[in-house]
Amino acid sequence: MRAQLQVAESGTLPLTQEEWQPRGHAIEVRINAEDAANNFMPSLGTVSGLRMPFGPGARVDGAVYHGMEITPYYDAMIAKLIASGADREQARRRMMRMLQ
Repeated sequence: MRAQLQVAESGTLPLTQEEWQPRGHAIEVRINAEDAANNFMPSLGTVSGLRMPFGPGARVDGAVYHGMEITPYYDAMIAKLIASGADREQARRRMMRMLQ
């Protein structure tokens, strides 16, 4: 948060590009209520049989819940799954487990 405030105040980042070191990998999957057989039109109905993934490196961004009514009045994206890991292969394995 300190870095965000610094950027907002001065417009500069606390690190140069050369000082910044990436670490780990993340993969995101977006869960949409769409009908692929019908030109990806919104798919309406009630969410059932929902089981949210959890565990190390697993994150779910969304407010979807069992019994939720999917209506045509909002974006079709109902959740995002994010898997992170020390390397791409670990993140991929975690995402595959989350999608099961």
